[in-house]
Amino acid sequence: MSRESRHVHVFGLPDALSEERVSSFFSTFGRVQKAERLSNNSVVVSFMDVRSAQKVHSAEPKFDGHQLRITFHELSKK
Repeated sequence: MSRESRHVHVFGLPDALSEERVSSFFSTFGRVQKAERLSNNSVVVSFMDVRSAQKVHSAEPKFDGHQLRITFHELSKK
């Protein structure tokens, strides 16, 4: 189990969805630093603060009627 962070891993988004649209959708939960597609239907959204990530994690949001799966994500250090 991942501990809480300001980054969330989002599963279930449409493949063709742009990172800008992802950022726009998640900005309703707080200020988004960036959204990065990792693989098909998988995006990491980085918020400016942990509280925003906690809000989206507990909200269980839907996008265009599709339930999204949200987990906290730890960015690997390079």
